[in-house]
Amino acid sequence: MGLLWLSTVPLTNGTIATMFGVRHLSMLAGIVFLFHQVGSFLGGWLGGLAYDQTGSYSLVWQLSIILSVMAALLNLPIRERLVSFVSPAKKHLTGESLWLKKISAYCCCSYLLGRTTDCGMVGLV
Repeated sequence: MGLLWLSTVPLTNGTIATMFGVRHLSMLAGIVFLFHQVGSFLGGWLGGLAYDQTGSYSLVWQLSIILSVMAALLNLPIRERLVSFVSPAKKHLTGESLWLKKISAYCCCSYLLGRTTDCGMVGLV
């Protein structure tokens, strides 16, 4: 149990910290863990439902293989880059437009929605 149990947690937390910083790491890691648990529940429950309906696990295996291949293909275009952390003081010295250009690859919902609050996380403007 110790070899594989929660073995992705350090990697997931590292990814969250790299993309969003550590200011809200505990909240974001909790959200990720919650959705892991919801997915785990739904996977087991829907697998049992499929078995009850078909009398076989073949459909479950086929869907698992298809979803795994799709996940692998969706991850192929990802190119890992160094994330530059710019302090809020330096941000104001470099100008807002330059700041937006530097982190545009990491911007998410708040930039797309036009919010410009500085929450201290890389990727959020």
